[in-house]
Amino acid sequence: MTADEERKRMERLQRFQNNASTSNIPAPIPSMRKGDAVVGTSTEVLKDYLRLTSEVDPRNVRPYLILKQALKQVTNRYKDGAEYPWVCSQMKSIRQDLMVQHIANKFSVKVYEYHARIALEKSDMGEFNQCQSQLKILYAKGIHGHEEEFLAYRLLYFIFSQHRSDMALVLGEIKSSAYKSSPGVQHALAVHHALETGNYHVFFILYQDAPNMNGYLLDQFVNRERIKALCIICKAYQAGIPVTFVATELGFDDVRLFKRFLKVYHITKRSYENGILQCKAVLPMLTTAMAKFNQVDIRGQL
Repeated sequence: MTADEERKRMERLQRFQNNASTSNIPAPIPSMRKGDAVVGTSTEVLKDYLRLTSEVDPRNVRPYLILKQALKQVTNRYKDGAEYPWVCSQMKSIRQDLMVQHIANKFSVKVYEYHARIALEKSDMGEFNQCQSQLKILYAKGIHGHEEEFLAYRLLYFIFSQHRSDMALVLGEIKSSAYKSSPGVQHALAVHHALETGNYHVFFILYQDAPNMNGYLLDQFVNRERIKALCIICKAYQAGIPVTFVATELGFDDVRLFKRFLKVYHITKRSYENGILQCKAVLPMLTTAMAKFNQVDIRGQL
């Protein structure tokens, strides 16, 4: 290469560098293999959840310190009355940014525990399941949070979803757990025992006196157990039984709530005229209602 050619090459290089420094064209995304952790550079605190459909762009991912700000803002807005769909989207977005950066620490546990609790409040069992599944992984890594609380929730969740194999695994885990004597876990075990032995009387006592957020999980399957219990009662008292007695047995605080419950399952006023539930007449409707509880639909994506 002659001296003149070298000079022209250097001039072209200088022009390229000058253009690049003033160009609005964004820098190329670093090449990443699937599964590699990224280091986010986004300073956008609040961001709706979007499912990943391509390689992760670090410019769209918030780093750890920004995520801490995001959680604080989201929790404050939820306290101030923000709608759950918006809060859920924000929480899923925070979880996604944690995941793609492979962040697993006490903050991660805090995020998943918080989202799990508000999902329970709103009966969002799909999101709750996603959170409690991830929490199990984080706890297993020795990252502590409220393990005893969520151990109870896991057992109650599998009672709700009727996943007997998972239920058996949790029961085995509880036997060797340091948290087996905690009030929440003891309550969940008592619920399991009451249902396994068909003791609906004890179950509804436990339903009315549930620690932590155990009651929110019981709410998800209490009507299923009410129908089961009502079938047992009606088979035993085919001649009829006082409505007030049945309402109390099934955990209703007010007989009017029990009558509304019956209406949902197409049991009309004719079936409890004069305050007596006509057990023989309502059994076919109860059998139909029970069939609807055989399938549990759980949704969740992340």
